[in-house]
Amino acid sequence: MERQKDISVFFRGKVIGDFKADLIVNEKVIVELKAVRTLGAVDFQIILAENRHFLSD
Repeated sequence: MERQKDISVFFRGKVIGDFKADLIVNEKVIVELKAVRTLGAVDFQIILAENRHFLSD
């Protein structure tokens, strides 16, 4: 597990930018951490939309 790791972002074999991942697990899974006091209905819908492909299995 690695924390706050800088990684290069590739598209079609070319570096298009850099990204600082909050957490990388097993060199495969990037975990982005966010903090808020409470989640509203809109926040919940955003989470569902961003993760729909993970939840569809």
